[in-house]
Amino acid sequence: MRDHLKINKILGFVFGMFLCLAGLHPQDLRLPIRPSDVYAPVFLYVPVTNGGSLFTDPEDGIHFFYRIGPGNEGSGSFVYEDVSYDGGESWHLSQLLLDTGKGSRSEITKVNPYSGEIYMMYTRGDGRLTRTQNKRSIWSEEKRLPFHVTFTSGSFIWLREEESTGFHRLLAAVPAEGGVVSYYSDDDGQTWNGPSNLVAAPDFPGRWDNPAGSPQMIELDNGKIWMLTRNSQDHLWECFSDDWGKTWTEPRPSRFVGVFSNVQLQRLPDGRLLIMWLHSMPRTGVTRDGSFHNTARDVLHAAISEDDGRSWIGFREVMLGKRRHELVFSFLPAYDAGIHHQKFTVTRDNKVIVFSGQDDDAIGHESLHRQAVIFDIGWLYERSRSTDFSLGYEDLCVFKLSKERYGVTNYYSRVLGATLIEHPSRPYQKVLQLGREKCDWVFNEQDGACWNFPAGREGRINTRIMLRKNFKGGLISLTHCFYNPSDNEGDAAAMYVFEIPEAGKINVSTTLETGRWYDIKLEWNGCSDEEIHSCRVFIDDVLQPERLRLRNPTGDGLCYLRFRSTAEEEDLSGFLVESIRADIQ
Repeated sequence: MRDHLKINKILGFVFGMFLCLAGLHPQDLRLPIRPSDVYAPVFLYVPVTNGGSLFTDPEDGIHFFYRIGPGNEGSGSFVYEDVSYDGGESWHLSQLLLDTGKGSRSEITKVNPYSGEIYMMYTRGDGRLTRTQNKRSIWSEEKRLPFHVTFTSGSFIWLREEESTGFHRLLAAVPAEGGVVSYYSDDDGQTWNGPSNLVAAPDFPGRWDNPAGSPQMIELDNGKIWMLTRNSQDHLWECFSDDWGKTWTEPRPSRFVGVFSNVQLQRLPDGRLLIMWLHSMPRTGVTRDGSFHNTARDVLHAAISEDDGRSWIGFREVMLGKRRHELVFSFLPAYDAGIHHQKFTVTRDNKVIVFSGQDDDAIGHESLHRQAVIFDIGWLYERSRSTDFSLGYEDLCVFKLSKERYGVTNYYSRVLGATLIEHPSRPYQKVLQLGREKCDWVFNEQDGACWNFPAGREGRINTRIMLRKNFKGGLISLTHCFYNPSDNEGDAAAMYVFEIPEAGKINVSTTLETGRWYDIKLEWNGCSDEEIHSCRVFIDDVLQPERLRLRNPTGDGLCYLRFRSTAEEEDLSGFLVESIRADIQ
């Protein structure tokens, strides 16, 4: 594509002037380390927009196609690209690609896996389709589509070849009144059939009514098409098609927690499935008028499946909101912001590149919320994780939310809950302190902290804690998804909860004293069957007589450790956490 796409020089000059006026000068950037050395997520750069399409061209690098215009969600006549030809190490930014006409917006771009040509669907009044031809030497004349497309609520895929006809069906899932429908084409997008029956989830009382959106489809090994959609329920919903997208089964909740957040689902060249979504619940007590969904857009997760979606590995945080702990969420209030609108691609070297973050009122590379990261796909297979807080808050969420939205935004002011302080006896080392400080403008004064680890149906947590003088209560819990750190619902919904009462009395034989460090080990043998699964507790390697009961069964394993103060009144002493380690089986 580097040499094949013909770009009009006059348009290039005009567009270059536009970029200069907008402060978006074409430039290059370089990753601080070689992609071959990347393992855990590494920051790459700040993309200039929420919208666009990110994809790997098997023959010609990694491409991010996008537009810039009012609203910063994919509007504008010009499509341009950020491109890397060396696996993500260096990038050429703001390269003009083509002009699709005034009023264009919201393109979705993919490479046809059978022809190698690039297909782009977008909206300009009606839906449009254009594609490259003749080994990408030119872009075709656009075709009208019988549906609209947007990058947040549409997708398309090619199905496997049908032996009797030799064609590869092109299947699109797109927004419709009250949900999502699909259309299909058996002649390479020249004509279309549809729509299918409506795919939608029911309304959730008190929440923004969103029956379906961000549809993602995968053709399974058994020939069925699997669709996931976002909605206002507590999970992504799923449905299936047995007739190549003509009709869909009645939708139902999937295994993936996720409230009104986009989902991205892809099949990798080796057959594995990779999913990215916001595996999180909104803050309880927030109504429709309070933009409940914007209390849950702080962490982005990924999981991988080796058995066509029957089981999943990982459930790991690949990106956290850069401003998730700040009192003022944005210097320039953004109506919509946070870790949302994710897109990802996998390179030929098994590196995953992720672009995510929404920031409606910021065009350019200076966004306070958007970011791009790169990580090795093997990182999702890790079976342990540890922290001693030497990275500060980088791998923690400890914020409290205000009771009201900040200014004109949909988002809530934040303040630190649990805080890092100096270790009481070790110079230059930090420990996490949790207590309760009077603050009448937050939902909950009790401090909380959330820490993610690789998901496991069985495993153990080792942590080291100290109760301080005048400690007034706390707990440690294990959950299967992210809840806001100080949200009591996170502990009510937890699988296992280890409670530490104010007096420190754990059972008849064990009482935790203040001012002393204790090694706590929580070891669970499963989390799906209340009859046979439980969690053993060890304190300084001594097995405690009572096991923690499984409170809320789950099938995909545990992936979050939560610490929280349970003080009923002000507790400026609280308790300390020195270190954490998780090991899963």
